[in-house]
Amino acid sequence: MKKTAAKKAVRSRPSVIRATYTLKLASQMTGAEPELIRYYHVSGVLHTAPKSARSPLFDDDAIYELRRLEHYRRQLGANREALVFIGGLLREVSRLEDELRFRSHM
Repeated sequence: MKKTAAKKAVRSRPSVIRATYTLKLASQMTGAEPELIRYYHVSGVLHTAPKSARSPLFDDDAIYELRRLEHYRRQLGANREALVFIGGLLREVSRLEDELRFRSHM
């Protein structure tokens, strides 16, 4: 009997290319001032795509969060501190929803 080595097909995951936006473009897309976007970023409310050498890059998720925060700022008159608090709460709600989805599939 001959022993044959079974070759396993190596499947590589396709690279996911995500759009990223500079601070200036994120500001134009959301209407938020660049200084405010930097404040959210430094406060930890707004996460960025993997950092470039010069400035943070924002992905579609960050743009969505910026638009939400801008809505609360304009419609409710929330100040920066309140927006950071709201942003933290929204992030925690999202994390808990993900955890519930994961547990429901166990």
